Amino acid sequence: MTRTRWTIVTVLATTFLVVACGGGGNATTAPGGTGPATTAAPVPQGSSAAGIGGAVTALGDLTSYKFAIGMAAEGSASFSLLSGGGSLTISGTVITKPAVAMDMAMTTTDKAGASTTFAYRVVGDKAYVSMAPDQWMETSAADAQSTIDSFKPENFMTSFGGVDNLQAVGDETKNGAATTHYKGQAPTAMGSLFGLPTGTWTMEAWVAKDGGYLVSSALTGEATEGKFTMTMDVTDLNSPSNTVEAPASFTPMAS
Repeated sequence: MTRTRWTIVTVLATTFLVVACGGGGNATTAPGGTGPATTAAPVPQGSSAAGIGGAVTALGDLTSYKFAIGMAAEGSASFSLLSGGGSLTISGTVITKPAVAMDMAMTTTDKAGASTTFAYRVVGDKAYVSMAPDQWMETSAADAQSTIDSFKPENFMTSFGGVDNLQAVGDETKNGAATTHYKGQAPTAMGSLFGLPTGTWTMEAWVAKDGGYLVSSALTGEATEGKFTMTMDVTDLNSPSNTVEAPASFTPMAS
């Protein structure tokens, strides 16, 4: 993969991390940053509202999981690689112990239905990238891991720690985990980021009762000119079936 493609993907992640919720508000520092990582449920704000910063950070305490992020835009809604009528899906596996291994695939689809997929795998100190099905080439492990790290839920969702007015609305089983379901209004500043400046924004979060980590979230913005939705799900929590292997064949990196 060219350096240009790496830059586009990294800009997408960085834009979200910096701009969402006005740069993060009360977000806690994700693992790998400069602050401590702690396992915590949403921090109470007043008598019944809560923020999800602690739940996002707590994802770093898992030893492995699978994740999926989905975005869809309608009308004038848009975001970086995603334009009106299009969708973006990101899915991956993260393993931190006993050895680091990760993979991620990103697919963008335009309103005409044309799609592009690229994928990454990191296994120890080796990494691979693919721009076409079953066509892999070796690449920089540092670049690959940095890009995947940007989309790991504990990093990608950090800025939403600033959404601190979510109300508990009940207990639910979500993605196989017992959770508390939270719901509330998201900042109207979301409109500028996603192309709907007059939109009304809501956010939902499902936080695990055991471990206090974020299991699922949903962001929805609606306006007369369009609609934007984004979902994030974490599954297969600490499952021994989570594996990432090097591709069977690949083009070695030039020496």
